Amino acid sequence: MSNRLAWLLALACGAFLAATLAHSRGAFAQEMEQGRGAICDTAPQMAHFIEAMTGGPQAALEAINKDAPNACGFGHFLFIKGERVQTEKGWAITSILVVAVMQPTGWMQIRPHVYFTAFKAVEREA
Repeated sequence: MSNRLAWLLALACGAFLAATLAHSRGAFAQEMEQGRGAICDTAPQMAHFIEAMTGGPQAALEAINKDAPNACGFGHFLFIKGERVQTEKGWAITSILVVAVMQPTGWMQIRPHVYFTAFKAVEREA
């Protein structure tokens, strides 16, 4: 089996497993998405990251990781979007189930893990 085929099969299995787990818990949508940005271990850390953004993203990352090493990081992720946890300064802090990370050689599947990120908040109509 070629490396590419093996990788696609592993990714499909991981996506199926993640979607199955998400469905059984009811917390995650079923759509796989990809995006670049910051993720943190907890929602309060992401809120702190947003608050610290006045000094720029790198300064915010350093401020969070000073108190809790490796709590937040930047990257390109393949994920399933979960629920909005809170809104902070126009940003919707949302749980995501990360299933793969982009590396210089391509996507690297990881054990699915819940992190928190922020999406620009969309006002809901009344």
